[in-house]
Amino acid sequence: MGARQPSSVDILVGQRLRELRQSRRMTLAELADGSGVSWQQLQKYESGMHRMSAGILWTLSRKLKIPVHAFFEDAHLLGGPSLPGKDTPWRPDIAV
Repeated sequence: MGARQPSSVDILVGQRLRELRQSRRMTLAELADGSGVSWQQLQKYESGMHRMSAGILWTLSRKLKIPVHAFFEDAHLLGGPSLPGKDTPWRPDIAV
Protein backbone atom coordinates (compact mmCIF):
# COMPACT_ATOMS: atom_id res chain seq x y z
CA MET A 1 0.00 0.00 0.00
CA GLY A 2 1.46 3.40 -1.02
CA ALA A 3 1.64 6.59 0.95
CA ARG A 4 -1.62 8.50 1.18
CA GLN A 5 -1.67 11.87 -0.53
CA PRO A 6 -2.94 14.71 1.68
CA SER A 7 -6.54 15.66 0.96
CA SER A 8 -7.60 19.24 0.40
CA VAL A 9 -9.17 19.18 3.88
CA ASP A 10 -5.90 17.95 5.47
CA ILE A 11 -4.08 20.86 3.80
CA LEU A 12 -6.75 23.39 4.80
CA VAL A 13 -6.76 22.27 8.45
CA GLY A 14 -2.95 22.43 8.55
CA GLN A 15 -2.96 25.92 7.05
CA ARG A 16 -5.57 27.05 9.57
CA LEU A 17 -3.48 25.58 12.41
CA ARG A 18 -0.48 27.61 11.24
CA GLU A 19 -2.55 30.81 10.82
CA LEU A 20 -4.17 30.44 14.24
CA ARG A 21 -0.86 29.64 15.96
CA GLN A 22 0.94 32.56 14.30
CA SER A 23 -1.91 34.98 15.03
CA ARG A 24 -1.30 34.20 18.71
CA ARG A 25 2.45 34.69 18.25
CA MET A 26 3.13 31.13 19.39
CA THR A 27 6.08 29.08 18.23
CA LEU A 28 5.75 25.43 17.30
CA ALA A 29 7.61 24.58 20.52
CA GLU A 30 5.18 26.63 22.64
CA LEU A 31 2.15 24.97 21.06
CA ALA A 32 3.75 21.54 21.42
CA ASP A 33 4.50 22.08 25.13
CA GLY A 34 1.91 20.16 27.12
CA SER A 35 -0.08 19.10 24.05
CA GLY A 36 1.42 15.63 23.76
CA VAL A 37 2.67 16.36 20.24
CA SER A 38 6.23 17.25 19.25
CA TRP A 39 6.97 20.47 17.39
CA GLN A 40 8.20 18.32 14.51
CA GLN A 41 4.82 16.58 14.31
CA LEU A 42 3.02 19.92 14.45
CA GLN A 43 5.14 21.06 11.52
CA LYS A 44 3.95 18.01 9.54
CA TYR A 45 0.33 18.80 10.45
CA GLU A 46 0.76 22.40 9.33
CA SER A 47 2.20 21.33 5.99
CA GLY A 48 -0.68 18.90 5.43
CA MET A 49 1.71 15.92 5.31
CA HIS A 50 0.00 14.21 8.25
CA ARG A 51 -3.64 14.05 9.26
CA MET A 52 -4.70 15.13 12.75
CA SER A 53 -6.95 12.93 14.85
CA ALA A 54 -10.07 14.32 16.48
CA GLY A 55 -8.30 14.11 19.84
CA ILE A 56 -5.34 16.16 18.62
CA LEU A 57 -7.68 18.76 17.06
CA TRP A 58 -9.50 19.00 20.39
CA THR A 59 -6.29 19.36 22.39
CA LEU A 60 -4.86 22.00 20.04
CA SER A 61 -8.13 23.93 20.01
CA ARG A 62 -8.01 24.10 23.83
CA LYS A 63 -4.38 25.20 23.74
CA LEU A 64 -5.18 27.91 21.14
CA LYS A 65 -8.41 28.85 22.99
CA ILE A 66 -10.59 28.43 19.91
CA PRO A 67 -13.58 26.24 19.02
CA VAL A 68 -12.69 23.09 17.06
CA HIS A 69 -14.74 24.24 14.10
CA ALA A 70 -12.32 27.16 13.57
CA PHE A 71 -9.97 24.66 11.88
CA PHE A 72 -12.62 24.05 9.22
CA GLU A 73 -13.55 27.61 8.30
CA ASP A 74 -13.80 27.95 4.52
CA ALA A 75 -13.93 24.15 4.06
CA HIS A 76 -17.22 24.62 2.22
CA LEU A 77 -15.22 26.34 -0.55
CA LEU A 78 -13.38 23.08 -1.30
CA GLY A 79 -16.44 21.54 -2.93
CA GLY A 80 -17.40 17.93 -2.49
CA PRO A 81 -20.57 16.56 -0.93
CA SER A 82 -22.86 18.99 0.82
CA LEU A 83 -22.33 18.92 4.55
CA PRO A 84 -24.18 20.77 7.29
CA GLY A 85 -22.79 24.27 7.49
CA LYS A 86 -23.71 27.89 7.15
CA ASP A 87 -26.26 27.24 4.41
CA THR A 88 -27.35 23.73 5.39
CA PRO A 89 -29.11 23.11 8.71
CA TRP A 90 -27.82 20.15 10.68
CA ARG A 91 -30.34 17.34 10.99
CA PRO A 92 -29.45 14.52 13.39
CA ASP A 93 -31.94 12.22 11.67
CA ILE A 94 -29.89 12.23 8.44
CA ALA A 95 -26.57 10.39 8.34
CA VAL A 96 -23.81 12.08 6.38
